[in-house]
Amino acid sequence: MKARPIGIPTVYTTQRGSEPYTSATGGRLVNKAIPELSAFAQMEEPHEIIEELKPESKEIVIVKPKPSAFFGTQLTSILLFHRIDTIIVTGAVTSGCIRATVDSAAALNFRVIVPIECVADRFQTSHEVSLFDMDCFLADVVPVQEVFDHLDNIDHDIYS
Repeated sequence: MKARPIGIPTVYTTQRGSEPYTSATGGRLVNKAIPELSAFAQMEEPHEIIEELKPESKEIVIVKPKPSAFFGTQLTSILLFHRIDTIIVTGAVTSGCIRATVDSAAALNFRVIVPIECVADRFQTSHEVSLFDMDCFLADVVPVQEVFDHLDNIDHDIYS
């Protein structure tokens, strides 16, 4: 967790709160023809933030109703409040939630960085195609070490 010690605001997302999805809240995620996807959407464990990345009390956790972290959430206003113009998007699924979030962020004129080693997908092909496509016009898809090097060389006082 490179951002935390230097004071860069971190926002976590999850796609399931305490209430299970219904057709009204989950839409196609719930009634999709693939039974495994519907069952996955209802499970709590896959939507939990892993222990190694657990948010601290001052960090924000957003429960998002759809794949994009921006859709139906207060993420834009949080970023604007902190005067953030660049976001680093990590997580899963590259061709789903990551791509949707990157699309939304780019549409809102945020600069978007996707560290290659910090995103994953169910299938390697959709992962690689999504990374290629995002890198073409929506985001800077770069090795995580490049992100770390940049963070090591910025003025940390601006986040205090």
